[in-house]
Formats: sequence, structure tokens, C-alpha cells
Amino acid sequence: MKPGDRVLHGSFSLDSEIGELVEIYANGTCKAVFPYGVYSGIPLDGLIPAEKVFRLRMLSQVKAEILELLQSGKFELATNVYDEKCAGQWDRAEFEIAKKKALEAEAIRQAAKAAQALALSRSETMQAIAALLDLEKYEEAYDCYRAECQDWWPRSEFEGLVVETKYRHQFIESYCSASLGELDSLYRDRPKNIDFPVEDYISLKLPKVRKRLSAIGMDLDEEQARANARPEDRLLITARAGSGKTRTLCAKAALSIGDEKLNPDQVMILAFNKAAAVTVKKRLHKEGGIADYSNARTFHSLAYQLVKPKKKLLFDAGGAPSAREQSRFAQRMMERILNPAFKEAMVEFFRQELEQIESIGRDLPPVDYRIFRRSLEYVTLKGERVKSNGEKFIADFLFEHGIEYRYEKPWAWKVGFLDGSVYKPDFSIVSGGHDFILEHWAIDPDNPADAVPAHWDTSTQAYRDQIKAKRKFWEAHQIPLLETHTGLIRSGRVGFEASLQRILEKQGIKCTLLSESEIVRRVFENDFAISRMAELFLQFIQRSKKRAWSVDTVAAQLADSPDIEPRARLFHELALRAYREYEAMLTEEQAMDFDDLLMQATQEVRVRGATASIHLGEGRMMPLGQLRWVLLDEYQDFSELYFQMLDAVLRANPSIRLIAVGDDWQAINAFAGADLRFFNDFGSFFPNSDAVGVTTNYRSDSLVVAAGNRLMAGRGQPAKSSKASPGLIKTQNLGDIWLEFRDGDQYKVERDQDRLFLPKREDNRAPSPSMLRLAQALKYCAEKFLEAHTEKTMILARGGFVYGVELSEFKDRLVAALCKLSAATKESLEGQISTMTAHGSKGQESHTVIILDATQRQFPKVHPDNLLFMPFGVTPRAVLDEERRLFYVAMTRAEHRLLVLTDKGAESPYLSALDSRSLGGHVPSYRKSHLPDGLGIFATKIRNQIDVFGDPFV
Repeated sequence: MKPGDRVLHGSFSLDSEIGELVEIYANGTCKAVFPYGVYSGIPLDGLIPAEKVFRLRMLSQVKAEILELLQSGKFELATNVYDEKCAGQWDRAEFEIAKKKALEAEAIRQAAKAAQALALSRSETMQAIAALLDLEKYEEAYDCYRAECQDWWPRSEFEGLVVETKYRHQFIESYCSASLGELDSLYRDRPKNIDFPVEDYISLKLPKVRKRLSAIGMDLDEEQARANARPEDRLLITARAGSGKTRTLCAKAALSIGDEKLNPDQVMILAFNKAAAVTVKKRLHKEGGIADYSNARTFHSLAYQLVKPKKKLLFDAGGAPSAREQSRFAQRMMERILNPAFKEAMVEFFRQELEQIESIGRDLPPVDYRIFRRSLEYVTLKGERVKSNGEKFIADFLFEHGIEYRYEKPWAWKVGFLDGSVYKPDFSIVSGGHDFILEHWAIDPDNPADAVPAHWDTSTQAYRDQIKAKRKFWEAHQIPLLETHTGLIRSGRVGFEASLQRILEKQGIKCTLLSESEIVRRVFENDFAISRMAELFLQFIQRSKKRAWSVDTVAAQLADSPDIEPRARLFHELALRAYREYEAMLTEEQAMDFDDLLMQATQEVRVRGATASIHLGEGRMMPLGQLRWVLLDEYQDFSELYFQMLDAVLRANPSIRLIAVGDDWQAINAFAGADLRFFNDFGSFFPNSDAVGVTTNYRSDSLVVAAGNRLMAGRGQPAKSSKASPGLIKTQNLGDIWLEFRDGDQYKVERDQDRLFLPKREDNRAPSPSMLRLAQALKYCAEKFLEAHTEKTMILARGGFVYGVELSEFKDRLVAALCKLSAATKESLEGQISTMTAHGSKGQESHTVIILDATQRQFPKVHPDNLLFMPFGVTPRAVLDEERRLFYVAMTRAEHRLLVLTDKGAESPYLSALDSRSLGGHVPSYRKSHLPDGLGIFATKIRNQIDVFGDPFV
């Protein structure tokens, strides 16, 4: 190369612009000028002459042209171009490799094209065969298959299409003409190869269901209607509080009777009490238009009508057990077994404490364990409920030594050291005409290292401050304060009682032990002792019989697995003796109880099978073989005996379809033998079943629904509210309710009104703190009733006794005060105000619900006697769960206003669910449910054909 030649730098691409060589240096470098700059001192051998560049550029273009020809399959033309233009410049072997790759790629393309054409041809053939099948030209479809497809279309797949098409035709024909029951049978018996999910089936069936329900005047919401459209032979419907459970059940009965053209009594509805059975029957008469329906009954009624027993039926209250008659029978049983030895054994049982208290409930989560321990009660020889073993020891010692005392007698109202609560010392003792106070501390005040129990909410320092304040209180009142503490119990009961005796005698209180016979006499002079044991024995007997356990069966089980608690073992011995006496009395009196009746009916069905008949009255009979439906109400109350009887009925007539409706959140009858495992494991007891939910609450405003969901969070499907209005939830501390006692004319009106809530006292003494608490509760209820403009108000308590009076007396006092505060008459008030226990409120509803005494000792109420029934599956976990459900039942009775009375510092743990701040973002809104967004392919074909051909029922 020489200056002036046109060149390209070797580091640039062939497409770069050409420069000019300007100067060559002696050291082998040079200077060149390019359009993009001047470069001096670059190696001369790094430049390429322009002529060579042009040749390379030409070769590159020709190679690209040849490769493009190869890729397009023009192999001969590509070879010619190579021979003409590149043979000397592009290596032949490299060209042949490129040509071979192109040939392979072309072969693949041609094979894919041929496969695609074959697939299209086969698809068209398959579609043509499917079209023949749709036209029900089965022979032509088979001929076409054999002629064109049998070598590539598997016979099983073809036969599957035939089966699917025939089933689709059958379904569409049935859809337009068959009953809903027949349609269900067709769905359940569908070929296994058909992809037809149950939700698709329900979506297709639902318009027919709605049409037929509408024809009888029963419009249901989406969930209720879909539950009625379910095809299963065995179905569990979980219906939350206020969700229209009974309406859903009645709709199913009316739909089945009308659609399947049944004798109305071929549908049997079983309820757990007579009132519910009557309600269902009336609703079917009125809403379902079935005037001659009569086959709604209790299990006991069914059993009675199956066997018509010759023996006398005890406790009979018109087809249901009578609590009063049961109590009378139990009392007679107690009279027979209460010999001196049995009485002494009972007193020993009353005296026994829980020895395993620290281990009981330890398997619970920490939060639940704290609730369990705070709520656990102990019963004294005197029949009082106290809070600890130590308090029981003290009460029993005072009782056995004839020392007069009162437990937790209110002494002061709104004391500062208890944050405004009423001060009720543990024991108020009267001896020698003098008052003494005995406080049993949870720690040793003189031991700086002692701490309060872990399950307490109060800190150790706060508790020590309370001890100091109480000491000062009694010092100011000049009443001796006697002190014991839990540290003294570590030496055992005998050692603790010795310490207690020294403390009492130091104050001049004589401690002379009564004779054993006198102690027994004093225990049993109080009817509470006998009635309590009669109640415990009866519960033991009922729990045994609800499981079909004879006396010997229970005895064997207890012998194989004795309780770790001496107290429980002693009770089981006494209870077995009572059970044997109970059975002996039945034999002597030629009588049977309702559990015997259920067992006899079960045996009757097992022996006679489908021929066993239900007596319907007026000479009418319904053989079990003719029943078509059994609908169960309140299924959460199911028990082993009910299952055995129902299982016998279903085995006698397997064609019976079963629907059970209930709410596991309202299972509160374990004490009567109800067992929630039948609900939770429905599929285990009734195979080939399914479960659905009906969750929209039509009773309560949204805040009440949200609070219920929060209380039961993590325990099942939450409820939805149908109402936009939030309603009202309010918690009130009883001690904050003002009672006017101030003098002066300006206070006279309020003072006179508040006196209406206090009992009249002839001696004009100031009311006691317990009277004041009762007056505060009455005033609150009266004010809230008047605020509601006389809407119905339901007042609930945990038990039949509240604020020192029976619930019935509470109502009488409230009504009497309201008669003077308003123009309402006693008769009208009696109809607008109801008082009942939380258990008794199940199934009820009211504009306003007031829950009284919602404290940690009432909700939950954990009685040590619960633990006597561990052989029947009762555990701390089960007890706490049921107590939570009981509070849920109580609060969900409210339609618009839920009001709760509690004590500051002793609030029920369940009240956290009612905190309006915690409900702020959790109010469940009602959203109308729709059909699933898309049907599957098979269901879509059915829907399209129904739309084309029309359905006379839709």
C-alpha cells in the first residue's frame, strides 16, 4: 500500500466507510484519514485495501442470498448461485453443511405441515361424527368411525363420546320433563368419564328450583336456593344464626312434596323439641301450602309412634322429656340410696378438692389456659362457689367447726383501690358478737420473691398495693383482718387447716370440730346438697344412656381407665350406685325413660326393617319403606342414640334422602348428651355426603354479625349481614351507673325515680352494696327499654340467679318500676320484656338484648363438676369451646341493639369481640351471590341446547 490508497481499518466492520492512507512512517505505522476522524501512529498492517473490502462485501451479499434460498427450499438455485459466484471464495464444505441443515429444516417443516393437515382432517372427521351423534344418528356415526377412524382414534375415546352424548341428550330431555328428584338421580348416576362438576349441575338446575319455589310462594336467597338444589342423597347444611334455617328446611320439604308428587307424610322432619316441630308444621301449612302435612315430630315422638310401648313412659310431657318429672324421679332415687354410709361418702366428695389443678387444662393454648383458670370454680360443703382450693379449705373448715361466716359479702361501694369496684372480702366472720375479716392472699405478702399466678391479668406489684390498701381499710374500720396465703397450702390441706386454726384462735375464735353426724346433718339440711347430687347423678346417667352404655358397660370403662382425680373416682363410685338404683326403679315400676324408648325403637327398626311403621294418628300408618325424605333440624344437638336410630331407619330404607341442618356455632347442649363429632365428621357417619353453608344473617344488624364472627373467628365459615344498618353494641360497667342519693330539691325527681329500683326497708337503713348492684342493673335495663320506645327487650343471664335474685324476680322488679316510670300497663310490659337464661334463649330473637353480669366468672362459667364427666369426652377444651358458643348464642339473639353489663376489672374475655374499634374494618357486607362465572364445556353444551329448544318450566 502507498499514500493515496483507499483503505479500511481491520477493526471496523465491512460496512464502515472507506478512508485514505496519507503517510507511512519508518517504524511500520502510518497516518490515515477517515470520515469519522484522523488517526496517526496506527499499524500499517492493520489496514485493508479498499479493493479487498469490496470483494468481501460482494461475497457477504452473495452468501446471504444463498442462505436465503436455502431457507426457502430453493436448493438447486442456491447451488447454481454458489457455483457461479462463490466457488473460489466460500469453502465448499461450509456451503454443504449449510445446505444439509436447510434440507433437514425443510423436511421438518414439510412433516409438520403434513401432520397439521392430517390433524385438521381428523378433527373435521371427529366433528362430523360428533354432529351425527348430536343428531342421534348412532349407526352412521359408528360406520364413519369404522371406515375412517378406527386405526387412529382409540375405541375407548370414541365410546366415551357416544356415552357422553347419549347422557347429554337424556339429561336435556329429563331437564324439560322430569321431576327435580329424578334429575338428581340422573346426575348422581352419570357415567364416570363425564366432566360435570356439581356446581355446574346446580347452576343448570337452579332456575327450575326457583320457578317451582316461586310457584308456592317461597322465595329464597342464593345460598338457600343452591342448598335446595343440591343433588346429594346425604347433605349437611351449616346455617348460621338468623340465616333462615327453618325456612330453608321447609322449602325443601314443600319442594320435594310438590315436585315428586309425594304423600306429604313421606317427608319426615325431625326436630329436637316439640315447639320446633310444631313451628315447622305450621310453616309448611302456611308458607308451603301443604295443609295436610303432619309428619314433623321429635325423635322421641318418632320412637313412641314406632313401638307404642306397653311400659309407662317416665318424664313424659306430651312427646318430650319433662325436666320437672325427671327431677322428681331423681329425688325419689336419692331418697332410696341416701343411707348414712352413702351420705358420709357424699360429704367426703363435697369435701374433696381438685388435686391435679396445676395439670388440668395444661394442653390448652396459653390464652385459653388463663381463661380456664380464671373461670374455674370450687364448691364448698355449704354449697357456695369459691375461686380457689384455698378458699374452699377455709370455707369447709369454718363450716365443720360451726363458725358463722359469709363469703364475699359486699362491704364498700366503689372503693378506690379496686378501681371503683365493690369491695367484697373473701370471708366475713361473726364470732362472740364481733366481726372479723379473713382474706386469703394469692401470694405470701412477706416473701418479696412470691409472684401472682401466670394466668392473672393483675401484676404482682399491683396486687401487693391492693393488699396494703385493704389492710389500711380494715384498720380504719377497726375490724380485725386475718390473713392466710397460698404458701401455707404447700404443706397440704391438713397443714393448712392447722395454720388456719392457729390464726383464728389467736383472735379468740373457738375452733371446735363438729361431730361427723352433725356435719352430715348440716350438709343435708340444705336441699342444695341433695339437689346438686341428684342433678349430677342424672347427668351421669343421661350421658351414659345417650351413648347406649349400660351400668356394667360404664363400670367396666371406668375400671379400665380410672380418673387421675380422687374426687372424680369417688363421684364415679357414687354415680354408678345411683345408676343401678335408677335402673332398678324403672324395672320395679314397669317404666322406661326416653333413652330406653329410643333404644327400643332402634331395635324395632332393626328387626322389622322397612315394614316398621310410624303411627300418624286417626288410624293412618307410614311404613318406613314408603318414606322418601328425612330432614333433620338443629343437627348440632345430635347424639349417639339419635344416630343409632336414624342409621337403623336409613338401613331399613336406603332410598331415603337425608338433609341435616344445624349450626355448629350454636352447639350448647353437651350436658344433655349432644355430641358435636356427628356434625364435624358428618361424612364419616353418612358416606357419599357433602356439606354447604347458608350464612346470610337476616336477623341482626351488621355490627352484631361482625361481633359474632370475631368471637368465633377461625372456627368455621363466617356469617354475612343482609343489613346496611350497623345497629348498636354497647358494654356498660355496672359500677358506673349512677344512683341518686344526694339531698336537695334539685335532685328530688332523680332520687325518687332511683328509689323505685331499691327494695323498701322498714328500718330506713342504707341499702347494702349487693342491693345497690341490683338497683344499678334494674335502672340500666329500665332506661334501655324506654330508649327503645317499647320495642321488645330480652334480658339474658348465664344462670337462673343474677345480682342476688332469681331471674323471675328481676323481671318482676323491673316491670314494677316501669309501671311507675311510664304509662305502660303491667300486661303490656310482660309481653314486651322477657328474661331467660342464655341456654333458654336459643331460637329466640328480640329488638334489644341485654346480657347481665358478663364477667369472667359467668362467661365462661367453668364448674369443677364438668371434669367429673371426662369419661364422656368432657375436657377443659370442650368446656371452654361450649362456653364461647353459649355467649355467641346469647349475643346473636339481638336484632338491632346488643347491650352488655359487666364489672370493671372482671370483664368476660369474650367482650373483646364486642369492641367497636376492633369491628371498624371487619363489618361483613352483604353481596348478592351469583352463579359461577363460567360453566364447564359439558354444562355449556347442555345450557346452549336448552336455550335453543326451550324449557317449558323455566
